[in-house]
Amino acid sequence: SCTCTGCDPDFFGPNCASTSSPTPSPTTGPVLFTPNTFEELYNKVSSNGGNSIMEGGDIVELATGEYKCSEGTLCKDDPLTGHATVLFLQNLDGTIKCENDDASCYLDGENARRIVSLASTAGLKLTISAITFKDGTAAYGGGMYIYNGNVNVDLQFCHFINCKAYHTVPPRNGGGAIYVEHNLVTVNAYGNIFTGNTADSGHGGDVFRNPYIYGGAHTVYPVFSFHATCPSPYSAISPIYVGGYVDVYSYEDLDYNAFGYADNWVCAPTRSPTLSPTQSPTSSPTTSPTASPVEDEEVPAESDLDGAGVAAFKANVFISLVGAVAGAAAANVFA
Repeated sequence: SCTCTGCDPDFFGPNCASTSSPTPSPTTGPVLFTPNTFEELYNKVSSNGGNSIMEGGDIVELATGEYKCSEGTLCKDDPLTGHATVLFLQNLDGTIKCENDDASCYLDGENARRIVSLASTAGLKLTISAITFKDGTAAYGGGMYIYNGNVNVDLQFCHFINCKAYHTVPPRNGGGAIYVEHNLVTVNAYGNIFTGNTADSGHGGDVFRNPYIYGGAHTVYPVFSFHATCPSPYSAISPIYVGGYVDVYSYEDLDYNAFGYADNWVCAPTRSPTLSPTQSPTSSPTTSPTASPVEDEEVPAESDLDGAGVAAFKANVFISLVGAVAGAAAANVFA
């Protein structure tokens, strides 16, 4: 070899092999984390004390089992509201999911605290998949409180069991399972089941929508869409209508509240995402099952839906069946 003097720009040294240009870093995709304990989960996702928070786009995949505050001393209150909370998520995007699509990963509020406070995803997408929210309790939104604007979240294959909103004073309290408020909030729900959730105010045993009101007269509601289609990677599967309805209430939306429900649609990658081989969708690993979903039911035509019917939804509330029914796309949209 020799030290060359006629090298191309930015190259020098023996055989012109050296360069001062930086070597580009390899492109990396999302990082997969697999917590097996509540402490590991808390440190990865909870923004009020977690010591190794997931980066944007990362995947947190829980092992089957229960996760609850009594397993340690990490839980802290929501720093924005002061409410007792299991997990406080702020400005997270990516995926938090169970290792299986059967909702056999349980977040347990132990009838003592809200399970998840979600305060913004910075406008990016956060997907929460196949998680059971069990025994959460709060003044409003015992299972989840979604707020603070710039939220884009997909809830898929989740199960909300026996969550409670205990504040009794209407009209802006309720949402036993989920309370969602403020503008710039979009929630897309696919194949979730709501069981045994209550609101002592009588408003929204399952879901409560509270609008953002500005200028004294302008009202903007968060968008909450119940889809009757299955998300990727199960988009080709027709969902199953399992009967019953989701109890949804919207503050000062009289047209909507006259018909405040959404139908229970279940996506079935393997029969039902909320049914594991050994557990019913309403049981934890230590409790007896109380219900099981209907299997192999044909998706009904729009005219077969019970209740007051799709046509009764007016103005900013409608239920449209698409895709899974007669080949169209499907969504129950409350906006």
